[in-house]
Amino acid sequence: MDQLARDFAGQAAFIFIYIREAHPDDFPDYAAHKSFEQKWKHAVDLRERHKTPRTIVVDDLDGAVHRLYGGRLDTCWIVNDAGRVSYKTEWTSEPHVRKALEDTLRASELMRQGGFKDFYQESMTAIEGGRPPSKQESARS
Repeated sequence: MDQLARDFAGQAAFIFIYIREAHPDDFPDYAAHKSFEQKWKHAVDLRERHKTPRTIVVDDLDGAVHRLYGGRLDTCWIVNDAGRVSYKTEWTSEPHVRKALEDTLRASELMRQGGFKDFYQESMTAIEGGRPPSKQESARS
């Protein structure tokens, strides 16, 4: 997602909502936040560790924003410039998000030109092993 944020800089805003550490086995001290200050520090550490260009928003201790957006793991939402959800997924996959972002930007341009009619679509993608492979796993294949 960081590469997408770099590739689409100036065209889209990327916001990462920090809920909890995604891989607490790698960072056991981060498994459960005991205060908002601790959670804030962990989010700052994450930003520095990954050098992310994305804006990081820290959710409250109870995960109110996370629950507002469905409470699922690893979700991604794209909201177009008219404020409408143009894409959402329950598992972030860079190639799928890239395509959806390109489609959203193209649709926004067509809307500005007055030659666009949107339509609703849902789809399901099968993934092997219960989750998409990480970049490291893909590189080893």
